[in-house]
Amino acid sequence: MEKEIQEQIIDVIERLHGDKITTKNRKRENVTARAVYAKLCKDIFPYLSLDKIAKPINRDHATIIHAFKMIDNHLKNDNQYINLYKKASVIINKDIVATQNIK
Repeated sequence: MEKEIQEQIIDVIERLHGDKITTKNRKRENVTARAVYAKLCKDIFPYLSLDKIAKPINRDHATIIHAFKMIDNHLKNDNQYINLYKKASVIINKDIVATQNIK
């Protein structure tokens, strides 16, 4: 079930972001989108390992550790992070979490 929901989270973020988050580029916008994906995965599945969060976006656990270190600060100060996280959160909670009976 986690893999399917992770794929749905990726789809939502890519639609909102307008670009693939599974590519190997390090543009700030893509790093932002991947960090939001990681935070949403951890919010929904707190028991999920870093490797399992990283695998669907073709990254490793170190990328996820870095995302977690920076995202909380960015969610307080950076409108790009705030907007993407809020929009994705609403869609995911309404369309995915509620229909899957998670939490």
